Amino acid sequence: MAPIATWNPSNLHENIIVRSTAALPFIVLLLWSFVSLKGHSSSNPVTPYLDSTILSGRIRLGSIDVPISTKFLDIKVLDDFWRPKTLAFAPSTLGADPVSWFQNFGFLVDYSLLYCIWLLESAKRSNEYSPARFPVLFGLFAQVFGLGIIAPLYFFLHYTNSPLSRRSYPKTQNINPHFSRAVFLTLCLFSYLPISLMFLGPSPSIRHRWTWAWQIFPLWVSVAQWIRTRTSAFSSKTEPPAKKQESENSSNDNNIIRATISTFAAISAGVWIYTLLNSPYSLTMIFIPQDTSNTEPTFVSLMRRYFQVSHLSAFGSALMWLVYLFADLKSADLVQQSWIFLLSMGGLTTLCFGPGVTIAAGWYWREEILRYENIGGSEARVGDGNGKGRYKKLARQGLDELCFGGTKGRFKVL
Repeated sequence: MAPIATWNPSNLHENIIVRSTAALPFIVLLLWSFVSLKGHSSSNPVTPYLDSTILSGRIRLGSIDVPISTKFLDIKVLDDFWRPKTLAFAPSTLGADPVSWFQNFGFLVDYSLLYCIWLLESAKRSNEYSPARFPVLFGLFAQVFGLGIIAPLYFFLHYTNSPLSRRSYPKTQNINPHFSRAVFLTLCLFSYLPISLMFLGPSPSIRHRWTWAWQIFPLWVSVAQWIRTRTSAFSSKTEPPAKKQESENSSNDNNIIRATISTFAAISAGVWIYTLLNSPYSLTMIFIPQDTSNTEPTFVSLMRRYFQVSHLSAFGSALMWLVYLFADLKSADLVQQSWIFLLSMGGLTTLCFGPGVTIAAGWYWREEILRYENIGGSEARVGDGNGKGRYKKLARQGLDELCFGGTKGRFKVL
């Protein structure tokens, strides 16, 4: 097997026009999501309900009656901008729509896991000059326009701007250890904690307040990452480590990334299994938008459909992104398993543990394969029949062991 070549626009697998054309299904998903979500305009009950609710100062959904928080950021323009968006979560977080409660809880927990992957991708030198470098922008746009619209755009841009050969040099895969060490705490504080209190808070008013707190979590995470990374890097300035010590540090960094991703994946799996065991509704009712053409639309029903569409588009595009990434690996002969095996395992994992776990497992497996290619691939190619036997062993090991990877690298801010 030949090593991965340097980036060459004449190579069909790396030509940006070819990759953009191949990635058009992401744009199809984006357009479907946009058209579906565009139905929430002034011609339906959503806008009138939001306007009347804001004027009355209270959220009234059935027996639920909660005062609206008039201030949170204490900046009138921003508070007025985010207020309607917090109200959109009221049917699910306040329990007015039990179906939406199960769907949206799992959706936002998996979104946090997905955002963790976006953060780690942004910290790679291979993404230094790509849009994936700025997850905070995609995160904030997702809060405004919907994750179902922004996620397909992110994956389209990531795939077209990240040919596999850009990762063929060890340092391009590096993730700053100070950055990766900060991800777990910042996401726990600014995403997982607010989401938990949004859906599990002891009272409707507390849930409503924490919905406010979560709205601009990408900005809170970004600022916290910058502060913690800078502080950690400043406090650990020492002489350049010896090669052996550097290898040990790299192994520790990999363990940190593994622990971060595996913990968040376990949370996603727990929420998915809880839904399977405790929800009185079928998975199709929870996650698939229902035909409401013969019924009078209400604010609750439209909000349920809104988040279902966004959920399907966001994680449908994420799973499709994994397929594209593994297609690159197979074209480079780095993965020996058949497509039947890969797709079957992905489908089974999604059914048993949810899409978030599938995305996390696929992403870490790919990272381990690329890390091995970077730090030991040349030895394998020389010493083991072009390395195919070693790559097969690596692929099996990456599938069987929960060992998430990443190496030491350059500081990234967002």
